Amino acid sequence: MTKAELIKVMAARTGMSQRAVAEFIDALVDVIVEAVKNGEEVRLARLGKFVRRMRKGGQRRVPGTDRVVNVPDRYVPAFRPARQFKEAVA
Repeated sequence: MTKAELIKVMAARTGMSQRAVAEFIDALVDVIVEAVKNGEEVRLARLGKFVRRMRKGGQRRVPGTDRVVNVPDRYVPAFRPARQFKEAVA
């Protein structure tokens, strides 16, 4: 499902205009990204939680060559689905 398809479905289910739904989705994504960027955890009931995790750095081999590069530690976004979500998908 694309963002445009999601907007159409949500507009039909809620009775809101597509423009209002698009603005809401954009704002929701912005809030989630900003919170995770700041190290906060965002929990959505029945969906899951968005978190920021540390990915360990170290030495990595470049595929196809013998060259080894150093990769620094860095934060990456992660999503952990809620039990209800996992059960619904299974």
